[in-house]
Amino acid sequence: MVEVMAGTVPVRQLARRATAEVCMSLAAHQAPLANGARVSPPRVLTSWMQEPAAGVAEAGAVVVLNGTVQALALRLEYGRGRWRCTTIETAERMGSRLRKLTLP
Repeated sequence: MVEVMAGTVPVRQLARRATAEVCMSLAAHQAPLANGARVSPPRVLTSWMQEPAAGVAEAGAVVVLNGTVQALALRLEYGRGRWRCTTIETAERMGSRLRKLTLP
């Protein structure tokens, strides 16, 4: 997910790991792909996960994306033999302010 948000990996690589809605939302908010330009890969500073119910996982992470520290929250659901991301929450910078961003 963070590689798509950073623009180092195309969103199509998430098709099996995220719902179509999450993929479409990420495509609308992802950084432009680097196209050969040198880009710092995203870095996970810390992460955690809990399973509040069978077949449901909630995860969080603090990451560095394009030089900016950012918090992420993800909801994953198990079905048809695999885990898929159904929701991502983060903050989006709007000038000097932050705005909560929920995908999809």
